[in-house]
Amino acid sequence: MKKKVDALVVVKSLQAKANPIGKKLSDLEVKTQSDFELAGKLVKQLKEMKSLATDRKKEMTDPIRQALGAISKHFKPFEEWVDEMEADTKMKMSVFLEKLRLEEKKLAKSFDEGKIKKVSTYVGKTAELKQQAVSQFSQTREVDDIQVDINKLPKEYTTPDMTKIKADLKAGKKIPGVTVSKKQIIAI
Repeated sequence: MKKKVDALVVVKSLQAKANPIGKKLSDLEVKTQSDFELAGKLVKQLKEMKSLATDRKKEMTDPIRQALGAISKHFKPFEEWVDEMEADTKMKMSVFLEKLRLEEKKLAKSFDEGKIKKVSTYVGKTAELKQQAVSQFSQTREVDDIQVDINKLPKEYTTPDMTKIKADLKAGKKIPGVTVSKKQIIAI
């Protein structure tokens, strides 16, 4: 059975062994070949102690890492299920919002064609549709949905650096093979 070892005790023990070496290094002035050799020897000793500390730390933390890995495996299916449910629900919500947008376009067309005579009726129905799209549980926003046609892309973008592409687009640069459209996302 392994003996339980306190990390603080291990660190203090190593520090106590390392302090005299550190003191020698602090006081050492490298003026001769002999001083140079001594400095190398002392630094090597400190590095060996650091390696020992790393090994001891690994011995102590490996069981914890393994336990965390096992716990994560138990939670992963649930987390993936939640992500899947969120994605499916957001898709349904997007379909609903698109339906409202189409209704709003029809309303505008009806108003333009004179089928709706009163401005107040048009404004009221439009406000009603917009109110349906607002919820305490969601926020919608539009983001740029950048599509890249690798065959048309200039050489400077052949390994697409989306950060550079976005920055150049924002600066007004036209990039062959890159199109930008608005995509609505739902954040809950």
